[in-house]
Amino acid sequence: MSLTLALNNSLSGLNINRQSLAVLSQNIANANTQGYTRKIVEQESLYLDGNGAGVNIKDISRKVDEYLVRSIRTQTSELGSANTISDYSDRIQILLGKPGNKDSIDANIGSFFNALQSLAATPENSSLRVNAINLGKILAGRVSDLSVGLDTLRFQADQDIYLAIDNINSDIVQIDKLNKIISNETALGKPTGELQDKRDGFISDLAGYLDIQTYIKSSGEVNISSNSGVSLLDDSIYKLSYNPAGAVDSFTNNVSLSPLEVHRLDDSGNTIGQPKYLITAGTSDTLVSYIGAGKLAGFVEMRDKQI
Repeated sequence: MSLTLALNNSLSGLNINRQSLAVLSQNIANANTQGYTRKIVEQESLYLDGNGAGVNIKDISRKVDEYLVRSIRTQTSELGSANTISDYSDRIQILLGKPGNKDSIDANIGSFFNALQSLAATPENSSLRVNAINLGKILAGRVSDLSVGLDTLRFQADQDIYLAIDNINSDIVQIDKLNKIISNETALGKPTGELQDKRDGFISDLAGYLDIQTYIKSSGEVNISSNSGVSLLDDSIYKLSYNPAGAVDSFTNNVSLSPLEVHRLDDSGNTIGQPKYLITAGTSDTLVSYIGAGKLAGFVEMRDKQI
């Protein structure tokens, strides 16, 4: 072995160790950073005319359990719907009042029926009649306020669906951009671990809104669809659209609601083909939702069933 080749071997080894230490330092520094995955330096031997010519970094890959990642995304979707339902349930509880409090709806009902029972025992008592009438008016007012409050909550859930769709569309756009960068970097043989971490952050955010499935292609790009099979991102990009109700009266009068559609876009951003549905059009008792979990599922559950 020539002196030059020996020096080159030593130099390549030093460079590999330097870069490996840098990756190790990065792993330690980001051990508690949310969304960061541990990186591993993969080495390969170099040969020149059949002789060893040192080592080189083949790739800086991520140490990721894909099965665990999919499980976490599933639980993220479940948590999104559960938190949404819990939040709206707390708002309903405020409208009803805390059980046992004198201003709660159950206390108003109890007071009114107690007054009726007292009046039934002595119907000739005018003060009891006046008391029963007054308590009946109070109860009627509370029931009316409760009705308005519940319809307002349904309207708010409908608005939250519309706002959630903006966030979903934004996540899909960001994932598509990172897909293209990752594909280019992969083709050039460059490490993409940091880009994949960033993309996973947007995918996790998307999973919080609806239940999704992912598939990673050999190019490094990821395809995304809903669990019901509606494509959200593949070779094309898709956009969700929904026209929210215009006023609380829409729910008071039980008008037909717009569908939640998924449109395929061309390279210019124009919709092409027929849309797919995540939620069909109709009144709350007739529409069909194909969203199984996530914040969107929680909003639909509260708007059309629970409230």
